[in-house]
Amino acid sequence: MLSRTMDIDGIQIAYDVTGDGPVVLLLHGGAVDSSWWGPLVPALAETHQVIAMDSRGHGRSSMDDRQISYARMADDTLELLDLLGVPKVDIVGWSDGAIIAFDLALRRPERIGRIVAYGANFDLGGYRTGEEVSSPSLEHFAVEGPRRYQEHSPHPERWDELLANLRNMWTTEPNWTPAEIASIETPVLVLDGLDEEVIDIEHARLMADLLPNGELLLMPDTGHFAMYDQPEEFTRIVVGYLDS
Repeated sequence: MLSRTMDIDGIQIAYDVTGDGPVVLLLHGGAVDSSWWGPLVPALAETHQVIAMDSRGHGRSSMDDRQISYARMADDTLELLDLLGVPKVDIVGWSDGAIIAFDLALRRPERIGRIVAYGANFDLGGYRTGEEVSSPSLEHFAVEGPRRYQEHSPHPERWDELLANLRNMWTTEPNWTPAEIASIETPVLVLDGLDEEVIDIEHARLMADLLPNGELLLMPDTGHFAMYDQPEEFTRIVVGYLDS
């Protein structure tokens, strides 16, 4: 595995490259990093070149004082692909990473082959409302997220600042219309867990219905963190879709 950082838009973006073959880009969720993908990376690397990046402010990547947005992270992603000489990729995106993938599919569809979108929403109505739902995985995330940040980040003291920045983004974005989502021609597997703690499952169904080349697969007995809850099944589904 090759681990490097690249200077992009005044910050350092960290990424790993492993394997050989068609390129797959892994985009993690908010407030976590690329170390959460588990067995997916070696499984994909058997037949693909896998790029796993840490979004700005996350993991080993640095952050500045600007507001993080999905468009800004999508621009970082495009610049990294340009610097690596990658013209087109498949993307596996989890939560915020899937939203970044949708941004790219809307603005630069020629750069995207297929998308696996796990735990994503396209507007603020996609979040669960009403009674809060907890789970052992969510509780693990609440502890393990900051621990890994403090272990990996070039500025471990900025965890609270990162969370405040992300909350500003989460309460205002994404805000695409159904018509915009329906304009995405990229093949998309809308993947989620039936026990979602964050996303309204009916929103996931709507997203799959809107996408002209969308498929829906809902995993039982898991929620927003299937790559942690059910790593083998999550890996099987993702690899099967990308290799189909």
